[in-house]
Amino acid sequence: MNSELSNLRWARRITQDLSPPFGGGELAPLSMIYGNPDPALFPAAGMAEATARVLAEHSTASVALQYGAIQGLPNLISMLVDKLNHDEGLDVSPANILITNGASAAIGLAARALVDEGDVVLVEGPSFPGAMSVLRRTGAELHVLPMGPDGIDIAGTEAMLDALHVRGVCPPLLYTMPTFHNPAA
Repeated sequence: MNSELSNLRWARRITQDLSPPFGGGELAPLSMIYGNPDPALFPAAGMAEATARVLAEHSTASVALQYGAIQGLPNLISMLVDKLNHDEGLDVSPANILITNGASAAIGLAARALVDEGDVVLVEGPSFPGAMSVLRRTGAELHVLPMGPDGIDIAGTEAMLDALHVRGVCPPLLYTMPTFHNPAA
């Protein structure tokens, strides 16, 4: 196996750069590359108690230790429907809810549903590396929007859209993080 690996052509970033490939490194007090929260904020005791309570009974343990329904657990979906309808004034039903295994899974579903190979997709720069990777895998042509201190530069974006419109291009998607921008803060 080692001889097979030595015959591979490795990217220069692997053979020449000795820094960690995912940022941060040993000296970083808190790496925000993937939005990792401060471990001191984890409710470890409460999670341990909840886990013990769920696993103590066979009926709940047998459900908790399975993959679960593709759309999500029916009780959780029902709770989310009630909360969204009450707190947000929406009129949603369980058919409107899809629970994913994190942001990247949701971004991937949206990208596969909305973006065809060759489509222009507008993105903030810098942006979430996981989203950029997912969007590139759809075959999208990513156009980085100009950013200002308060987010997307509206005038610059309008100019970009005008230039795309002249070419007959109508981007099907804008990827933005309007409430908390990671990595730009």
